[in-house]
Amino acid sequence: MGKRKPREVKWEPIIDQSIFDRLQRVFDDPARRTTISPGVKGGRYSLGGGLVKCGECGHTLTSYKRGTNRDNRAGLRCAKHTGGCGGITIDFDRLERYVFDTVAAVLNDSDRWKQRSTVQSAGDMSRELAELDARKQELDEQARRATNAYVEGLMPESELRVHSIRIREEWTEVDRKVADLLGSSQLDRAMSKGLTWETWTSWTPERRLNFLRLALDSIVVSRWPTDVPKGLPTRRTETAEEHQARFELGQREALIKRVQINCKD
Repeated sequence: MGKRKPREVKWEPIIDQSIFDRLQRVFDDPARRTTISPGVKGGRYSLGGGLVKCGECGHTLTSYKRGTNRDNRAGLRCAKHTGGCGGITIDFDRLERYVFDTVAAVLNDSDRWKQRSTVQSAGDMSRELAELDARKQELDEQARRATNAYVEGLMPESELRVHSIRIREEWTEVDRKVADLLGSSQLDRAMSKGLTWETWTSWTPERRLNFLRLALDSIVVSRWPTDVPKGLPTRRTETAEEHQARFELGQREALIKRVQINCKD
């Protein structure tokens, strides 16, 4: 009772052992594995995709949950387990708001950025997006044909690996062009209406990221400045709201000193 006993299977296998072994090597190939972009988990965060860098070692910051309320608090860090130095951490929400305020001020007040806004029609953009999407489908088909050729013994494993890497690199480049094109459209709409925090928070994290990738080269985070205290004791005469406001002012002062936002020319 409750024990499982191995039994001999009576039906014929769908594929023979040699084909099974070749398929197993395909699925185990590290070149086929895909992971989320550094700095973003599950598409939740808008400062991902390698945009935020460590000011100490140059490594991409990755997201993590922090604080006591681990469901609602997010941060970015230079993680040792991804090759970083481990010396930088920063609160995600405060950094995002600071980045937004900086980018919005540049975009809303700069004639140079207003002139940069594209004049591409919706029809032209739709056609270009359709062409890029078709190319991605072609690359998917190339990957499928290469895998089938390998499974059928018509292509050596070394050649399959070369094809897989080439296809993956080109697919990533096409996907980047799609993101840039969508970011351009978002920039046009934001510039025509004026970029506000309410507009920003109504966008999905992916849309925010596409927008920032178009406007920024990078965001570099350095260590906490030594002349800004990390914590503030509550004064006798101040309320909890006043203490929180004073605390947030200190956090913003630290952001100004430790965060370098590099806009694109």
